[in-house]
This record gives sequence, structure tokens and C-alpha cells, in this order.
Amino acid sequence: MYKTSTYFVKGQYPKLTKYDLLARYERELEEQSVDNIIIDNDTINFSNNILRFVINRFADKYSSFSSGQIEIFDDNENNELGIYLQANLSRLFISAGIKSVIAFLFFSFGLGFNLITLYLGIGIFILLCLIGFIITAISFPIYFTNFRNDIERELQNDEK
Repeated sequence: MYKTSTYFVKGQYPKLTKYDLLARYERELEEQSVDNIIIDNDTINFSNNILRFVINRFADKYSSFSSGQIEIFDDNENNELGIYLQANLSRLFISAGIKSVIAFLFFSFGLGFNLITLYLGIGIFILLCLIGFIITAISFPIYFTNFRNDIERELQNDEK
């Protein structure tokens, strides 16, 4: 399970509501080509099609997640609106598995079926999983914070 969070200080943006944030995060999920998006009260549930192949993982930030949710939490005690993301990384493993099986079959037809091609397929699977996990672990929190900053800039421009 992958988790990250950010927040908005309500005092800086008094007109900002949970529903404004829900609408902005829903729009962002749509722009990121997330397949299924459902808003339920203060939570956005989303999921991606397992068999959809992503050409550019850097452009589609949610491509590693099979499903997840973004919850907007009104923290009156700290005068903040918290945004919490929880997502399932299983799509990353399924995608890597499909790609490694294709590579295994390709090498098996070229080199013949033997333990070397099997080990090569397993190695490709492990490598793709590690690369995908590292990319997600490093780039997604940066993207999530940058998106919050974009919302803040948009709110500041709206106030002018």
C-alpha cells in the first residue's frame, strides 16, 4: 500500500472548501487518464485498467496504481484541509509480469527454452518492479506536492 499526504492552511484561502479540492483532484485524475473515478462524500475512489499499457509513465503519474483513494479531511483543530492518498501498487507488478512473460517468450523462440531464458524473464520482472517502485517512490510525492502548489497558485490568481 502506497501512502502520501499534503495539506492546505485554511487561513490562507478562506474561500477554499473540501468540495473545491474534490473537484480539482477529480479533474487531475481525469487528465492523468485514470480509468474509473467515483466521488463518495469526502473521498475520491479511483482505479486503473490492469491491461492498459502506458507509453509514458512520467506523464501518467497514477499508472503504477491499480486502485486507490484520495480523502479530503477537514482538520478544524489545526485549521487545515488535509489530502491523503492511499493506493495499491499491484498494477505495477502485473504490468511488469506481463512484460517479462512477453520478453521470456521472445527469448525462448530465439534461443530455445532453457533455464537461461527463464532466469532472464525473472530478472526482467525483478528489474521492472524495482524501477517502477523507485520511480513511483521518488517522483510521485514530488508530483503530489507540485500539484498542491499549482492549486495554491491558481487560488492566488483567483483572489487577484
